Amino acid sequence: MSAASNDLKSDPNETIHSSWRNLLTADMIHYAREAKAFQGDRPGRLRAIGILLTPSLMCCALHRLAHAAFGRGWTRLARAIARINTIVHHTVIDPAAEIGPGLYIPHPTGVVFQGAAGANLSLHTFAAVTPREPMPFSGGGAKRCPRIGNDVSIGMRAVVFGPVLVGDRSRIGPNVLVADDVAPDSALMVARRGPLQPTE
Repeated sequence: MSAASNDLKSDPNETIHSSWRNLLTADMIHYAREAKAFQGDRPGRLRAIGILLTPSLMCCALHRLAHAAFGRGWTRLARAIARINTIVHHTVIDPAAEIGPGLYIPHPTGVVFQGAAGANLSLHTFAAVTPREPMPFSGGGAKRCPRIGNDVSIGMRAVVFGPVLVGDRSRIGPNVLVADDVAPDSALMVARRGPLQPTE
């Protein structure tokens, strides 16, 4: 029997579980790489436990659980887990948000994310990635949300909103407001003053 046939007959729930575990492992590796207190890209078991118990990784783990539940169609459970994340870490992450491996949130307080992102996303305190207009959690409308590429860092109090594309390896500095597409390998470090006005 071919590998393709085996893939077709695989249990989707098992695939979701494996994906959740792999994503969280990648999150831990990114944390270990960024945190000076840990050495190496692949921490040992005791270090891994220590990392997992930090607010940063607990926040990531709760989102991974919420997203896994959402993927199985358990929308109420997904929203409940996301609500726990909000209460405990003061973080708002849509359970439907597609975030690739290596999510890094050093200080979860105030982080808001409703969109899609590639691998190795870094979200700093009070960073916000949102649609232009309020949209219910898990309510669809992905085309109205930002799309973030791979290896992107969004600084403290930076805001990315609307259906924009932020290219790979871009750096959004603190207090920067992004309402237009950002080319790959960009570094936006000049804060924009005043509220952003929606374009016609």
